Order: sequence, then C-alpha cells, then structure tokens
Amino acid sequence: MSMQSRRFLIGTLLVTAWILLSGSAHAAERKAAESKGIAVESLPPAVQTTVREQTKGAVIHNISKEVEHGKTLYEVETKVGGRSRDMIIGADGKLMVVEAQVVMDSLPAPARETYMKHIGKGKIVALETVSLGDSLAYYEAQIEANGKRSELKVDPNGNVVTDKKKK
Repeated sequence: MSMQSRRFLIGTLLVTAWILLSGSAHAAERKAAESKGIAVESLPPAVQTTVREQTKGAVIHNISKEVEHGKTLYEVETKVGGRSRDMIIGADGKLMVVEAQVVMDSLPAPARETYMKHIGKGKIVALETVSLGDSLAYYEAQIEANGKRSELKVDPNGNVVTDKKKK
C-alpha cells in the first residue's frame, strides 16, 4: 500500500470515528433526557443553549417543564462525578437556581461550625449548595435526628438562613 493510500485510509478512519463518537454522545444525551421527560432538542433554543453549557461532563437524568405563578421553568436533573447537580432554567434560558450535592469538608469553616452546633446527635443525610444564578446563596442540609428529618440552611458566613415563605 502506498504512503498516500495509507494517509487517505487513516484520514477516513479518523473522520468515521469522530462521526460515530460525536453521534453516540448526542444519542446518549438524547436517550438519557428522553428516558424520563423532555428531550434536549425539544426545549426552546435559549434553554437548549443553557442546558448544553451547564451539563458538560454530566449525565442528564431528567428534564421537566413546570409552570409556577404563570412562568414556565425547566428543571434539569443531572449527575456529575457521582453527585447530583440539579438546576432550574427560565424559558428565556436564564439559569435561576442550581443545587449541587457536596461534602461537609468542602464548606467554609463558619458554615461547618454552624452545622455541627445545630445537628447535635443527629446526622446530615444530604448536603447541597444552592446558587441563585451564578452566586452561591446558601448551603442546605437534610438532618435526621430522633427518627425525624429537618432542613437547615446556612450561608457561607455561618448564619442560619430562614425561609421567608415558611413561618
């Protein structure tokens, strides 16, 4: 086989491999989203763009559409590195809320100290960061103590965050 024929064959194989791999990546993304809920391709263009930007390296588990107070929102449930990362995106593509599972050691010392004071003999069964847009708003922990579950929100400075809707 001549050198030119080998180069042509190698080039053809590389292009074919690239097409197959990129096609299978899109197929996996589509299959994961379609298995439960809405396919990425059927989202409004601005939402598609945000979903693709925010889910690089993630596995999409579900996409759902909700209407709250007359506003259409899209909830995207993903996993990144074995941890959940869920987001709410507006119909205009604006990233509104991101909840990402974290470990206690990743929190700043003031937030960790507040949690340790409040949990007593209980244990934290889930811990997430909650970001509004691109800014970290607070940490949210699900705490189990004496057979009951409660939720505690703490900001990065260690202050307990109260939910104004719940009184």
